[in-house]
Amino acid sequence: MNILSIQSHVVLGHVGNSAATLALQRLGFEVWAVPTVLFSNHPAHGGTAGDAVAPDAMGALVGGLDSLGALARCGAVLSGYLASPGAADVVAEAVAMVRAHKVAAPYLCDPAFAHEDGLFVSKAVAEAVRTRLIPSASIAAPNPFELADLTKVPVDSLESALEACRALRGLGPETAICTSLPLGGGALGTLAVAGEEAWLVETPELPGPLHGAGDLFSAVFLGHTLRGLDLAGALGAAVSGTFGVLEATGTALDLALVAAQDEIVSPSRTFAARKIG
Repeated sequence: MNILSIQSHVVLGHVGNSAATLALQRLGFEVWAVPTVLFSNHPAHGGTAGDAVAPDAMGALVGGLDSLGALARCGAVLSGYLASPGAADVVAEAVAMVRAHKVAAPYLCDPAFAHEDGLFVSKAVAEAVRTRLIPSASIAAPNPFELADLTKVPVDSLESALEACRALRGLGPETAICTSLPLGGGALGTLAVAGEEAWLVETPELPGPLHGAGDLFSAVFLGHTLRGLDLAGALGAAVSGTFGVLEATGTALDLALVAAQDEIVSPSRTFAARKIG
C-alpha cells in the first residue's frame, strides 16, 4: 500500500518524514513524502539551516502525483508539522484528492504545533489545523497541550484527557488519541478513544528530549491500523515499537531510529492496551 505523508524533512536526524518514512517502510508500506520544511537538522541542536517549503511548491508535488494517476493508488494520508496556514490547505486538498479515488481512505492528522512551553507555530497555523484538517481526519493524535488547544478542555489528568478526546471526536475524527499523557509515579499514558470505547497503554517515562517521538508513533500507529489491527492492538503495537526506539535513543538529540529499527516490527518489550471505558 502507498501512503502520502506530508510533514517536515531534516537532513540530519529523524523527525517528521525523516522518522515516518523508515518506520512505515519497515512495516511494508511505500511512502510518498512531501516536505513542509527542508531543514538541515532539528533546531534543538542549537541552530538550523533551511526554510519552509512554499504551499505552491507543496501543491505542485501533490499535483504531479495526481497527474501521473498515482493518487488513485494511495491508501492513506499522514500529516504532521506545517509551517504556514497555506500548507494546511494543501493537506486538505490532498486528502480530498485521495478520497476522490478511495472514499474511505484514512487520514491521520498529527497536529504537531505545541508542547509544554506553548505553541511553536503561529496561532494562524494552529487554527488552520483545527478548522481545515481536524474535521477531515479519521484519526487525530495530539499531545496533551495540542489536545487542550484544539478542544479548549484543560488536560491535566486521565479523566480530563478522556473528556477532551471525546470533545475532539466531536470535531470530526473517528479516533482521538492523546500521546505522552503524564499519569504520575513515573508513568506515561497513550489514550485512544473511538465510539464508546477508550483504551490506555502505560509505559515508564523515559529521560531525554526524544524529539520526533510523536511523529514516529503516529506513523507506526497508522501502519498497524492499515495492517488490520483493531484499535487496542494497533495502540499497543505502536506504543511498544515507539518505546523500543526511544529507550535505545536515551538522552541523544536524535532518535536512534536506524540502529533500533527492528523495534518497530518486533519490540523488545510489549505494552498491552487496557480498556478503561
